[in-house]
Amino acid sequence: MVKVEKAAIRSMLTAMGAKWANTNVARLEEKLNNPEVLKKLLEEGDEPEGDDLATYKILFKAMEDEEKITILPEEETEEAEHKGNGKAKKSDKAEKPAKKSGVTRPRADADKFGSSPDTVPGKINACISSAVKSVETIAEESGQGKVRVKGHLDWLVKTGLVVAEKKGYREAKRSKVTA
Repeated sequence: MVKVEKAAIRSMLTAMGAKWANTNVARLEEKLNNPEVLKKLLEEGDEPEGDDLATYKILFKAMEDEEKITILPEEETEEAEHKGNGKAKKSDKAEKPAKKSGVTRPRADADKFGSSPDTVPGKINACISSAVKSVETIAEESGQGKVRVKGHLDWLVKTGLVVAEKKGYREAKRSKVTA
């Protein structure tokens, strides 16, 4: 079995004028493992130069030895028998800084539900009180559509900040923490 890097094989095929060079990996493997297609490509296509020539020679040898050609996804390129055209691998690139944890600081201008007052959720949140209000009432007060208001209220119910009742929605009662 001959393993070839996906970027290297696509580069070589493009240089040789193969119209199907950018098809998906499964289709590339199917074409390259078809002896008639591979023979036609290697005999009739333009002979590549530089880095593509190494890939060309590997494919030619695979055809002569009747070996199966496997295209490696990007993640496995470091283990490949052929390293392709010298482009930087994922491991060579600078790593991105680690993401911060899911804990965020409360913003100074955030409402009691954590949204900025000038956003759509903030406008909807401003209409929610301890009194039960229907979706229609909140939509009218906030100037937003009923569907948008219903979706936001359902999300607030899932987070436990709002309670759904038969006649509408109200702010959830928060228990006071004593030290």
